Amino acid sequence: MAMLTNALSWVRSLQVRHFTHQQEVPEKYREDGILTGYRLSNQPWRYYIGSLFQIHNETLNVWTHLIGLFIIWYALGQYFLIYDWWTDKDSWPMLTFGICCSLTHFLSSVAHLLHSKNLYVHHLVFMIDFIGVVLFAFGTGVLAMYSCSDKEMYMILRPFFLYVLAFLTWFNHAFFCFALLCFSGGPQVVKRRALQVAALLVEVVLIFIPFFPRYYKCFVNPDCSLRSFDHITLTFPAFGAQAFFFLSQIPERFFPGKFDIVGHSHQIFHICATIAQLLQMRAVHQDIQNGVSSHAQPDLSAMLTVLAILICCSIGSICVLQNYIPCSLKKGKTK
Repeated sequence: MAMLTNALSWVRSLQVRHFTHQQEVPEKYREDGILTGYRLSNQPWRYYIGSLFQIHNETLNVWTHLIGLFIIWYALGQYFLIYDWWTDKDSWPMLTFGICCSLTHFLSSVAHLLHSKNLYVHHLVFMIDFIGVVLFAFGTGVLAMYSCSDKEMYMILRPFFLYVLAFLTWFNHAFFCFALLCFSGGPQVVKRRALQVAALLVEVVLIFIPFFPRYYKCFVNPDCSLRSFDHITLTFPAFGAQAFFFLSQIPERFFPGKFDIVGHSHQIFHICATIAQLLQMRAVHQDIQNGVSSHAQPDLSAMLTVLAILICCSIGSICVLQNYIPCSLKKGKTK
């Protein structure tokens, strides 16, 4: 009983005791249409850790990613019952993708949980969060090349695809961080997000190249139905929905203050991301079963090595770019 009492006291000590209005927090914390539920700045770390169990405007941003993480792990566990991750080369792209998605969810949940500490931490944790964001794109590219690609296009791209994909991923991360430094908070958020989506579109074009010939060959073949690609095509609306809610800030944009806690666009964006990831794994599973990826020769050690180097390079970018966080913001970093 004494241990239970002490545990409850510890949990109560973690609890967030006060939230504040949009006008009472720095502009860089503000989101259009989100008027209340902001956490106080410059509080002890336990204040923000404890906010995981409190109701504020970041609660569901954190939990949609944490729940998404466990959903991805569950899905990987189900595929683990089908494939031998250690010897089945067809499953290696999905394993790499699963690692990327796990990092996406974990890093984003940490960023949303801790960013209100102060403006320096705000910038730093979102730079780290961007590693997860671009790794989602990297993992998608791995699936496109090694699980869903057209055979002839695969042979053309094979010598350099993985390295070009990694470079574009690193570049996008650096660009995301730069955009954060230049356009952060208030009305500038939309401009920053538009630039980030535009940068990702270049990588999206590269990701489309390996498997798009399959659609073309089917289109010109009277004996082939495009419905045979529905398992892949279903992922497109999920990606479109992510971009829409990420950029539009709907519904809170039209109903300020009504979706501060539940239902605002960034929460929906997170849910769409998880749905897209599940649809991607489902599509890859179906292509494997259909023998589509039999021509591919994925190298697990090469993919994981490139992934590790990519993460290290992105961390290096953060180490450089964090020096350009305005000095006025750095003053609060040790509080």
